[in-house]
Amino acid sequence: MPTFDSRNRRRRIAAALGALGVLALVAACAPETEPDPEPTGFATEEEALEAARETFESYVEATNDVDFSDPESAEPVYAWLTGDALASERESVTTSHAEERERSGTAVVTLPESAEVDLDVPTVTLNSCVDVSDVDIRNASGESVVSEDRLPVQPVVVVLVSSDTTPTQLAIQSLDGREGEPKCDSA
Repeated sequence: MPTFDSRNRRRRIAAALGALGVLALVAACAPETEPDPEPTGFATEEEALEAARETFESYVEATNDVDFSDPESAEPVYAWLTGDALASERESVTTSHAEERERSGTAVVTLPESAEVDLDVPTVTLNSCVDVSDVDIRNASGESVVSEDRLPVQPVVVVLVSSDTTPTQLAIQSLDGREGEPKCDSA
C-alpha cells in the first residue's frame, strides 16, 4: 500500500512534469487498454529500445515548444501519444490555456534506460529521468505554479506501444513517476 510520503512524491512529480506540459502525469484510474498486437519492423530488442528512446526524446522536445496561449502548438506533442497519455495531455493543455498559464524553459531527457522490451506485443518500458530544473509555469498573475519542493530531475517510467502513426513505430501510452533504480542525478 502506498505511504502518504509516496503519494505526496507522486503529486510532486506530476506537478513537475506539468512544467513540461504534462500536468496530469499520474496515471488515470481507467483500466489500461491492451496494445494492438500487429507486428512491427523491430527485429531486435536493441532496435525497439532505440525507437523508444527516440520517441520519448522527440516527445519531450515537442513539449518544450508548447505555447499554452495557442493550444494548436501542442499538436506535435499529441502525435507522440496514444490512449490515456493522449487524453491526459489534451486535458492538461486545455486547462493551462483556460487558466492563462505561461511556460518557460527547456526540459531535457537525461536517462532513457530500458526496463523491459516485449517484441511479441510489442511494448517497451523505459525508466528515464527528465531534467526540468530550467522549466517554470506561471499563472495569469505571473506567479509560479510549480511546487517549491519539486525535484529538478524527475524519475519517470514510460510505456510505449506499437503505432503506425509515428516515424519510430512507437507511441507513448503512459507516463508515470517512479521510485527506485536507476536514480536520477540532481541538476
